[in-house]
Amino acid sequence: MKVRAYIPIWLYAAVATWMNLVTCEPAQAGADFHTLISGVELGEFSWAVTTTDQIRVTAIRIDPRLVRVQVVDARSLIPKNNPGVQLAYSLREVGRLHSPIAAINGGFTGSYVRPVPTGLIIIDGRTTSPLNRLSRSQTGIACVQQDGAVVIYRVIDSTTLKCRYAIQAGPMVVENSGKNGIGVSQKNILATRSLIGVDKMNRVIFLRTSEASLYSLGEMLSDNGVSGLNLDNALNLDGDADSGLLARTNGTLSTYGNVDATIPSALIAVGGKSTH
Repeated sequence: MKVRAYIPIWLYAAVATWMNLVTCEPAQAGADFHTLISGVELGEFSWAVTTTDQIRVTAIRIDPRLVRVQVVDARSLIPKNNPGVQLAYSLREVGRLHSPIAAINGGFTGSYVRPVPTGLIIIDGRTTSPLNRLSRSQTGIACVQQDGAVVIYRVIDSTTLKCRYAIQAGPMVVENSGKNGIGVSQKNILATRSLIGVDKMNRVIFLRTSEASLYSLGEMLSDNGVSGLNLDNALNLDGDADSGLLARTNGTLSTYGNVDATIPSALIAVGGKSTH
């Protein structure tokens, strides 16, 4: 006679709870977005690295067919009629002077006092900072094409595209249509992060995270990751102390991270039709 093992009902419940913690179904990330205006959505959620370690994320999803994505060179914040005025070269100042729906800090800087871009910046077709081909970390370019579409590509491929706006940063966190671009050696280097991504529907994602490694973000944002954002490409922007994000809701500007650091550049979303 076979003896049937008895498994108490509480054990089934415990296993089910544990499975929910470690699997993190992708659909949960996308379900948390809500509309700010037509073409711009805001989402706040957490991604589990382990059962005890989570990355908190604020994401702004932008449809470039409805809302324009542009780049701001922070040096342009100086008033032309009074160049002696010292302004704060910060994301907060970008928000005040450009009134964007959303904004995120841009590329790398060579100074903590005045904005000194160390990579490519293109503003309305004009190069205001040259391409840095020698950088080992600034390996990608976020490019706004003439039709408003946003693409992210590697610096080594930079001769193939024409950009109306562009910003160089790096490294590429997701590349090659959804693959993790970061090696496992980056797994233990933690910092708050700012990123820009493009999903498989050609929407742009501004991302600001709590402390995380680029490797973990590459795993989560890739095709097989838990984020559910379906990113084709994602580019790391200058993070840590410079990592900041703005979002305008019903006329009120909400801030995430540090929006008062000196930055050389920013990515902004402007225009669009209000849903309120």
